[in-house]
Amino acid sequence: MHPLKEALFVHRLPFVETVIFISTPHGGSYQASLTVVGLFRRLVTLPARVVTATADIMANAGDALKLAKDRPTFNSLAGMSPGNPAIEAGRATPTAPGIHAHSIIPTLQDGPLETRDDGVVQDKSAHLAGVESEVVIEHQDHSAQSNPLTVREVRRILIEQLARPGR
Repeated sequence: MHPLKEALFVHRLPFVETVIFISTPHGGSYQASLTVVGLFRRLVTLPARVVTATADIMANAGDALKLAKDRPTFNSLAGMSPGNPAIEAGRATPTAPGIHAHSIIPTLQDGPLETRDDGVVQDKSAHLAGVESEVVIEHQDHSAQSNPLTVREVRRILIEQLARPGR
């Protein structure tokens, strides 16, 4: 299989049984739309070879991967903007059958979940449909991986995985 095709099109790996999303911006990050990021995006460009290959993929991969005219650049920052077609396509892709998916979402503020964020990702962008469990870590920034509550939840999920029949 061509390496680019392998990178762009998701295929289930038979040895993966469980995924844990920690601080994952499934719907993009509002930070990618900020003015400073826009300036940085204009300063940082991909090598011409990568841009040419990307343009070819976008032109020949169907409407699902085409970039909108108001978002002509293709880089890691533009790729994280809410509403980006690639972000939307990834979010709409269901978890493969047989995969146990879990989500750990940090938030900094109090109040209704839908109004919170972790300083990088809004709560509404962090949710993913179809996960088996979702834990919100309150008063935590985007770097939730070292939080004891996150570590405890990952441990719980791994112990649960070990207890499944056939292990």
